[in-house]
Formats: sequence, structure tokens, C-alpha cells
Amino acid sequence: MKQLPSNCSCTETWAHPENWKTTTAKSALKQNCYVQCDFYNPLFKEKYPKGFPYRKRLNSPKTLQLRKASVEYYLTEMIELLEKGYNPITKTYMIEQVPDPAPVLTPEIDPEDITTETPFLIALELVYKKLVLVESTFLDIKYMLARFNIAATQLRYDELKISEIQRKHIRFTI
Repeated sequence: MKQLPSNCSCTETWAHPENWKTTTAKSALKQNCYVQCDFYNPLFKEKYPKGFPYRKRLNSPKTLQLRKASVEYYLTEMIELLEKGYNPITKTYMIEQVPDPAPVLTPEIDPEDITTETPFLIALELVYKKLVLVESTFLDIKYMLARFNIAATQLRYDELKISEIQRKHIRFTI
């Protein structure tokens, strides 16, 4: 059992069929394929006494190579999501409310000095200030950036540098 935030836990991930890694037969594409772990949340102990089966079905990839790659990806990705506080029962993140973050822009960083070492949220703020747009678009971006900053801070992405940001970080934040 792996301990997770908010007193939750989960089993290790596993894949079905068991021979997903070694199979070479095209008939394996007709079998159901999925990655699963059992998620335990003390708030749902009565409803799911044996744990909630958190499952990702992988029947859409049409080649064995794609299916194997998908299984490998989800074997680690599911645990990473759960470690970040994702609750598959409620389909939400179980993160304590963090007060509004302090202003992101620090005076010692010049907008011209954005490098790969610049913290992610500071770089977003600096780029936002350099944008030349129609006022309505500018205000829309300002509104979304404020909400994005709160979510990114809760997920602790404010500590990451630009060079460490990946597509999945943006996807989790939105």
C-alpha cells in the first residue's frame, strides 16, 4: 500500500492482460486492455470497503506497439496523479485551500532577463506584461492568469523553472 495525501492510500498499478509486455499476437488487440489500482479513501470506506477500482481502459490504440506504450505510460502516470492529490472517486484534487498567493513579479527580475532558469509563474507574469493586445483580450488573459496562478501554486508548480515545465503540468493546472 502506498500512502497518499489526505489519509488516502492505493495499491500498486497493474495491467491486464498480464502478458501485455511479451505478447506479439494480433489477437491480443481483441482483448480488453487496462491499467488499474485500488484507491482507498477513508471518507468512502463504507461505500468502497475493498477500495475504489481506479481503472484506465486502453482499448483505443490499434497497434500492439501503441498499446504497450500506453500501458507503460499509465502504470506510472496513475500513481503520479494520486500522489498529487487526485481523488478518482470525486474526480477532483484534494488540496487544502491556499490563501491567495503573493504578487508573482519580483522587482529584482528584469522582463528582458527571461531565461530557462526563471521560475514558471514569474515568467508568465513577465510575458503577460509584454503583450500588446486589444484591451478585452488583455483583460481576459489577466483574469485567466490569476486563476491559473492559484492552481499552479496549489500544485507547487511555482517552484519549477521554465525548463522543467512539461505539457502535463499545464494540463493538470487547467
